[in-house]
Amino acid sequence: MVSKRFEVISRDWLLSKQGVVKHLSYDKYEKVISKHLSYFNDKNIEKITEDEVDEFFNKKENEEKLSKSTLYTISHVLRSIFVYAKKEYQLNTINIINLKHDEKQRPTQILTKKEIDILNEYLLANKDAVSLAILLSLYAGLRTGEISALKKENIDLDNNVIHISKSVERIKTEKGTKLTILEPRSKYSLRSVPISKYVKKYLVDFFDCYPMESNYFILSTNENIFDTRTVQRKLQELCITLKIKTDFNALRNTFISYCLSHNMNIKCLCEIIGTSDFSGIYELCPDCSLDQKKNEINNIFSK
Repeated sequence: MVSKRFEVISRDWLLSKQGVVKHLSYDKYEKVISKHLSYFNDKNIEKITEDEVDEFFNKKENEEKLSKSTLYTISHVLRSIFVYAKKEYQLNTINIINLKHDEKQRPTQILTKKEIDILNEYLLANKDAVSLAILLSLYAGLRTGEISALKKENIDLDNNVIHISKSVERIKTEKGTKLTILEPRSKYSLRSVPISKYVKKYLVDFFDCYPMESNYFILSTNENIFDTRTVQRKLQELCITLKIKTDFNALRNTFISYCLSHNMNIKCLCEIIGTSDFSGIYELCPDCSLDQKKNEINNIFSK
């Protein structure tokens, strides 16, 4: 007879995911179970109540101050374990699909014009790894892992396009973690990103400063992967020097917001930034006044 202890069922569920989900997802699920869901380890999975789950999430949110995305991942894994127990072992588990946790969404950071001007001054005066990463995030909407994975051969300056086909991720190994070049997590991340004249000129100047083979990574200017943690740390050090506050998520969000404010087609923007999640873009859209809404309707339906 199968044990009803949550620890045993969660371990079985995790084993069922080996070879089914990507390595990064498996590592994330394993971390969630060991670091967070071990709270339920000694409990009979059939006796875990909705009140206990609510109490667990309230603690994670209000005391441990976990992010919305982390809470969502924990909730997804917990829900999946309950469903697995019900389906595979016919155990009577609760349905947490409709449980609501009062998640406080952090405001999305968008750079001000002054902050953008400060960064532009730095870009004009510097040609280094962090300046290049800032440029590609702020003016092309690339993710940090995608930038670290870029080789010179992925940049087509004749056609003004950057081809995204890989991403650098830090994966767990028996000896710790290591940087690895992986396929993108989603098919939408495989894409060709058009670049502006400004970005092209910067890249031309950068390659003049750092001549390199076509198979070299552009951030390291050699065959070695440039650590994503290093470029993030360098950006934070630069922010202290420039007396601004930002990160690569904010740079990418600023790119998205700027495109939206200039009426870029939503589907076109999604394909450029490599996502199919319209909901994530919605909160970056500029506010619309009632007069603007009226004008939009009149423009579409005017005779």
